[in-house]
Amino acid sequence: MHNGAYSDTDGRDRFHLLALAPNSARIMVRFWQTGTVAEFSQNLTCWFEDLDLVGRERFGYPPLKKLLRSTALLFKDDNIPPNLPADVIRSILLSTPLPETFVHAAIRRIKAEQGNVSYHRACIIKAHLNRKYRLFNQSNKNEQKELINMSLNTDDERVGYCLGRLFAVLEKLQLEAQQGIKATIRDRYYSSASCTPRTVFGTLMRMSTHHLKKLDNPEQKINIEKMIAQVMEKLSEFPSQLNMEGQGLFAIGYYHQKQAPFPKKTETDKGE
Repeated sequence: MHNGAYSDTDGRDRFHLLALAPNSARIMVRFWQTGTVAEFSQNLTCWFEDLDLVGRERFGYPPLKKLLRSTALLFKDDNIPPNLPADVIRSILLSTPLPETFVHAAIRRIKAEQGNVSYHRACIIKAHLNRKYRLFNQSNKNEQKELINMSLNTDDERVGYCLGRLFAVLEKLQLEAQQGIKATIRDRYYSSASCTPRTVFGTLMRMSTHHLKKLDNPEQKINIEKMIAQVMEKLSEFPSQLNMEGQGLFAIGYYHQKQAPFPKKTETDKGE
């Protein structure tokens, strides 16, 4: 516990963890976990691997308090459900799927804030999905679900992920075509695009044609058209709706694509 390291012998030592919480004038037991030092260490390592996401080089591994606050209204501790912190900690220590209420709260805040897929919210969704997929893979040998990468995966063909990527590309195209605008398609369409794609993506694709015509740089225009085509070839159609898993994949695809490099104008193209 002091230096974060242990020998093989130490790793087999029993470890006990008691979580207490105030309850009026009494102390309430939240949970009691036992295991070995090695088991707890492996489960904590798994947690940080599940959280690992592009952006860590700037923000570092997110502390639990910030993750919880990112799901709460106004980021206030008072708006965090009272049982959620203990439930999340228990999941971390036992390496089990995160509470559904945790990821639902993250997705709900993203929609309420017009598509604000922050680093912390994206970490929650990635960790939730990967832990869920890992458990599924352990119990289903004939069918395996691919874990989500740390950064953009252009080979990922899951519908939600591809739609999120496409939405990010269309938003960036709009910013390039209408420089200086204060509100983008994210502010108006994110919630509908991530829940009922068929209702909005037809409109968004027509808007993209208009935005492409406004680009002055031919090379940049070609590059963006290629990016759109690469994503579109993975989509047979725009689904009528996405379930919560699909909405989570949409958020991750959107976040990954936003963090990826985007075609830039060369110095010559800028007239310098």
